[in-house]
Amino acid sequence: MTSWTVQTVQALATLPSLDALRGKIIGLLQAPATKIAGVLVAPAGQVARVFAAYGAKDGAKGRELVVNPSKSTI
Repeated sequence: MTSWTVQTVQALATLPSLDALRGKIIGLLQAPATKIAGVLVAPAGQVARVFAAYGAKDGAKGRELVVNPSKSTI
């Protein structure tokens, strides 16, 4: 039979519940996926905003934005 000290019982009493621990684990697993999705989506959004800005600027002048893929530097 194991005898526990007062400190051991107090330490066990302060542990989070099983549901709280599960929530923390799920949060830790989801955080990297959310960050990766944000990193992958951000460049596409930036490109779309650049094209929208050019379109608004050139549209105000009555010109059309023409993208020439053969002169791409990518």
